[in-house]
Amino acid sequence: MKDPVFGNLVYEYGWNGTVRIDCFGKVEEIDLTVYGEEDTPVTEQQRGSYKAFMAVWNGIMDDVAEAIGKYYVSLREELGYDEEYNSCFPPIDHPSDVLGMISLDQMVIPDDGIYDGRCVCLAFSCSWDDENGMGIRFLNEKIDEIGYQDIVF
Repeated sequence: MKDPVFGNLVYEYGWNGTVRIDCFGKVEEIDLTVYGEEDTPVTEQQRGSYKAFMAVWNGIMDDVAEAIGKYYVSLREELGYDEEYNSCFPPIDHPSDVLGMISLDQMVIPDDGIYDGRCVCLAFSCSWDDENGMGIRFLNEKIDEIGYQDIVF
């Protein structure tokens, strides 16, 4: 299917394609999943969520980087690696130091009605947790939750 906002999409457990995005100074082509059924087209709310998010993304990246850094530090503390050294969770001096440890993999636009407002989710791989990765859910272009990647799916 050719969508006017998302471009070419193929259905496989949701509408899948790719999107180009500048992520902390590095332009990447990442996977895109727009949830829905094969016999149901992408909705205007999903398109609106994506357009609103992309319109502010460059302006909120610094805040997102800081939030990721705080999440990393709190996870280190929760796991006790602020007391005992672990090579997967090295200490950082500044929140932006964590950006070299992550890579944006996927953007997910959930079904309408699951969240109250416009929702876009980002899934990252990260050097400190290959299995669980990191996910960020945005509601109305603000961070709603940062956690393991499963919050995205």
